[in-house]
Amino acid sequence: MEVPTAVYVIWILVLAVAYLCVPVLLVVLTRILKAAIKIEVYARETQKASSGIRTHVQNAGLLVETDELLSSAHTVTGGIAGEAVQLVQLLMRRAGGEK
Repeated sequence: MEVPTAVYVIWILVLAVAYLCVPVLLVVLTRILKAAIKIEVYARETQKASSGIRTHVQNAGLLVETDELLSSAHTVTGGIAGEAVQLVQLLMRRAGGEK
């Protein structure tokens, strides 16, 4: 049984395509792998950053409470400052410094 020439031609073409395609595929797969590694690193950094943002957002309620406390403290200190001015004026009047 003799092998037809067409079989040899087909094998040569398949081997030529394989030898040409394998290096191209290796280059493409290497680029895909590098891109996947960069995406993984970026995803890890994003997860870390989002964790920090979540922590800060969870503390937002405390900021509102702090703002309310500061507002009431401002009112109290305003009253204290007013009374301190009156006290200084009273002491100056008693000392004879102001008439």
